[in-house]
Amino acid sequence: MASMQAILKLSVSAISLFCMVGAEHTVSSPQVIVGFLNGQLNLSCQHNTSQNIEEFNVSLLKMNASHKLCELTWQRGKVETKRLDTLVDCQPQYVNNCTVFTLSKLQVKDTASYSCLVEINFPPPYLNFIINKTYVYIHDSELQNCDLSLQMLWILLFAVAMICVILAIITIILYLQIRLKKQDPTPYEQNSEYMPMAAVTKARHPVF
Repeated sequence: MASMQAILKLSVSAISLFCMVGAEHTVSSPQVIVGFLNGQLNLSCQHNTSQNIEEFNVSLLKMNASHKLCELTWQRGKVETKRLDTLVDCQPQYVNNCTVFTLSKLQVKDTASYSCLVEINFPPPYLNFIINKTYVYIHDSELQNCDLSLQMLWILLFAVAMICVILAIITIILYLQIRLKKQDPTPYEQNSEYMPMAAVTKARHPVF
């Protein structure tokens, strides 16, 4: 009878852990995290484990429950970590009832939804639940820089083309002004009148 009461007490403690973790997830866990190409980010899984729990595992899941990236095992104060996916640089760390998963060397293909799987192994009964579901978006900064450079190139080409057009228009206007100035007579030439005059013979004085 005493053993049944102990098992029931441990089960209630484990269930209360599940409820407490779920409540903390809705308050503190971000829903979306943005990472950068070749960078790193941290995913936190808060799980205030009861003193009666002697062994539990916390795993980082990608997309679905069958794809585990890395895992942390806590057993009576001893922590062991294991990397389960060699294609993803995942490193778990246990700090104050919280497991922090550090993802490094991020690539665009790492954009996905991630969650934490908590498994209580001992004491029985075995329990597992998923918490802290978070969507991670990896921003391709190199592609952005390439697009930005291409945009700047187009802007520069457009500016050079506009300058060439303006210079061509100014050149045409100056050429037309000079040509019209050469064809039209000056105002002095239009108003002047030329009157031919006969030669004046010098008068001769009589000789006495």
